[in-house]
Amino acid sequence: MVVETMQVKNIKLKDNSKVKAFKIITQKARPGKIFAGSKETNSYLIIDEFWNSFIELLNKPLALSEISEKLTKKDPQNFEVSRSLSKVKIMMVYFIQNKLIKEIDGETIYEPSQQRAIKDKTSNRLILIVAIPVLIFAFLSLIALLKFFPKPADFFWSSYFSLCILSSFVFTWIAALMHEGAHLLIGRLYKIRGKLRLSHRLNYLVVETYFPDIYSVPKWGRIAIYISGIIVDMATVSVLYIWVFLFNSPIVKQFILLGWLSILWQFFFFMKTDIYFAIRELVGVENLYSYARLKFLNIFKRKKTQFQLNEKENNIVKVYAIFMVVGSFVGLFRYGFYHIPIIFALIIGSFQKILYGIMTNNVISFFDGLAVILIEAILNVLLITTFFRRRV
Repeated sequence: MVVETMQVKNIKLKDNSKVKAFKIITQKARPGKIFAGSKETNSYLIIDEFWNSFIELLNKPLALSEISEKLTKKDPQNFEVSRSLSKVKIMMVYFIQNKLIKEIDGETIYEPSQQRAIKDKTSNRLILIVAIPVLIFAFLSLIALLKFFPKPADFFWSSYFSLCILSSFVFTWIAALMHEGAHLLIGRLYKIRGKLRLSHRLNYLVVETYFPDIYSVPKWGRIAIYISGIIVDMATVSVLYIWVFLFNSPIVKQFILLGWLSILWQFFFFMKTDIYFAIRELVGVENLYSYARLKFLNIFKRKKTQFQLNEKENNIVKVYAIFMVVGSFVGLFRYGFYHIPIIFALIIGSFQKILYGIMTNNVISFFDGLAVILIEAILNVLLITTFFRRRV
């Protein structure tokens, strides 16, 4: 194995030197910066955003002088003629020091050590120790307590719709924070920090965790981070099943319903859910969603889709395109069987309560219905606001 530190000292970069880098991936970091690194060496760094063009040119059969010329033409502001080549060489040394360069002029510069494999084994054990028992427990709970399978009517545990909305709101946000908290906790185990932020999916306001530097974590660690949320969801549903089995509590049935709706959400393969990111890491196709979506759309346009992928990767994309179809049916089932009936029952029932309250001077009925209408209106305003903020 080549020792990296010794190689760096002896490297002489020439103007016509040709470089072969490891597969470098990038994502946005803080404003004006990008996070760049390689899964092959588990080495990452933060650099200025304009170096994206440099990374794109690295694995092309170009000499350093050619890379410099192309950068000067593309971005003369950051790569002026007099300094471009020296700037490229300095960055190249930086990449070498951070284990991102495989070869220079055919000479091996760095080979990945076994340390990353050890980290991956640790992550693998974490999944085996935590995930598998919880998933088995959740599955057995569902089979054993099939008579408590969630129904739309379970949402209405009280004749007061405002109480049903309140309990669902409290449980949903507690469950959401537990879900995102699991992502944050596993991330902290790998010494990376996540950020909570509001977003939207379809017509839902959601909270999500963003990890600017998740690619500094080994493959199985990233998978552990991605699936930790749904593991917590399934564990929660399992405990609630036991509770409702012992006490047959109507409000807990509502919580079970909401828990399963959250779990079903993760199987909307036509969106980038936690399950998608876990699958992407597992199969190793970086732009799996984009490839599969394009292939799926081009079927209807009767266009043949060609990607720069090998046969195995192309087959994976085809399979995930099928997953997208399955996910669409899951979404239709969730909306048609649960979401729409509950929303219609809430809105129609609330207007009926308002009218009944006015006609009979029943203040409780009037405000019960009014509260639900106002809450739905506020949630939709927040959704619309979040939607447009993300596009500003």
